[in-house]
Amino acid sequence: MNKFRFSSTRKKRKYRVRNAKALIAAGVTLVAVIVAVIVLNIQIGRSYESQVLHRGVVIEGVELGGKTPQEALALVQEQEKARLAEINLTLTFEEESWNFDAESLGVTSDAQALIDQAFSQAKEMSWFDHLKMVLGFGQGFSSPVTFSYDEEKVDAIITQVAEKVNVPMQNAKMEFDPNKSGSEMFHVVAEVQGRQIDTEALDTNILSALMSDPQAQLEIPTKTIEPTLLASDLQKTTKLRGRFVTNLGNSSAARTHNVKESLKQFNGMVVNPGQEVSFNDTTGPRTAENGYQDAPLIASDKSLQDGPGGGVCQSSTTIYNAILKAGLNSTVRAHHSFPSSYVDKGFDATVNYGYQDYKFINDTDLPFYIKTYVSGKDVVVEIYGEPLEEGVSISLESELVNTTPKEEPEIVQDTEGKYVTYTDEKKEVVLSRDGYVVKAWRIWKKDGEEIKRELLHTDNYEAIRGKTYVGVKERGADTPATASPSKDGNNDNGDTNPNENGGNGEGSQE
Repeated sequence: MNKFRFSSTRKKRKYRVRNAKALIAAGVTLVAVIVAVIVLNIQIGRSYESQVLHRGVVIEGVELGGKTPQEALALVQEQEKARLAEINLTLTFEEESWNFDAESLGVTSDAQALIDQAFSQAKEMSWFDHLKMVLGFGQGFSSPVTFSYDEEKVDAIITQVAEKVNVPMQNAKMEFDPNKSGSEMFHVVAEVQGRQIDTEALDTNILSALMSDPQAQLEIPTKTIEPTLLASDLQKTTKLRGRFVTNLGNSSAARTHNVKESLKQFNGMVVNPGQEVSFNDTTGPRTAENGYQDAPLIASDKSLQDGPGGGVCQSSTTIYNAILKAGLNSTVRAHHSFPSSYVDKGFDATVNYGYQDYKFINDTDLPFYIKTYVSGKDVVVEIYGEPLEEGVSISLESELVNTTPKEEPEIVQDTEGKYVTYTDEKKEVVLSRDGYVVKAWRIWKKDGEEIKRELLHTDNYEAIRGKTYVGVKERGADTPATASPSKDGNNDNGDTNPNENGGNGEGSQE
């Protein structure tokens, strides 16, 4: 009986011990779980609130889980130093080469952008997604850095290299010496094919090398720039295109000098496609300081008076007609107050510095060249360039539409003695002139047959009533009579200007 009780008591004690151990183990486990949950919750909370990067974020091979943005950036930058140190690109062209390291290229990475992207993704994740990331079950973020360069620094490099690589394109050009004759006037300088760095291709190659082969040797890509005007074009297309001659007649030495002086400014001129030429801009002011002499000008009251530059309208007129004969065009042109003796009616071109200009334009695809000279009494202007079509010629025709007869001159009592003094003296200061309406035609012919008749303009030269001044003082018996200067200076070589302004003397017609 006693033996049985003892045995039962021992069994109960063993059972109690085992229960105590189990309870202790369970307690320890519970505490561990609670601690783990607390720690896990802290980690999830920090990650969820985007204070640190979550587990699984790997940039440039560096695990950044649990790191703040600043810590993450520092780690990645430390890691990428080795890659930056390897960068040593060599640009080559023919026998030349240039070396550039990361600093000279201004190389930077997108590490900051990748870190920002990882944080941006974290902000969009749910709490459960963060739990999976903490437990290692979620999908991580992994990316290498990408390098880029400073565009300004690379542009400066390209500018430096371009001095050795680039070759400017040069069109063929014609050297023109108007003082020679025939074919010797022209010498063709051949075109030069241009070469230029292909900056777009070079940019692409540099970026590719920075990522895949930081010590690459890159052949500088170039592109060819073809000339638009070839020597063969100029050789075939430079011929005498138009020529016109006027005659100096009985011009004075001073007037002849002015014609030569103004024409000289155009001799050897090259007029490029699209270029407009101004007579006034080319000659500049026709003043004594610029070498012009006094010769007859038509004043605003239609009288002829000497002034600097008289005669240059013959130059502008000769150029105008040469332009017409060459099949080219003028943009600004006006006729004189009355027709000139050296050209048909309707084909004069007056100029007056500051008031009236004459302008012409090259509206062809190739340059043309001007040669001017005076030979004896002949004033000559020649236009060279692309010839007219084979068999084509141009002539000019003046059509008289209407004539207005001149009136008898007005008789003016010269009370001031400006021109004459005595009653038996008179002077025709302004010559009476008929008025005309004329049409100017340019006629195109091919093989002698008219193919086009072009009306250039209709000019109206108004009739001019002259003025004759007579003296008012009776001549005394002791005052001998003198010859009356009835038409002093009234010849048709005076240049004119359509700026009629009531006789203030401005804009005398040259």
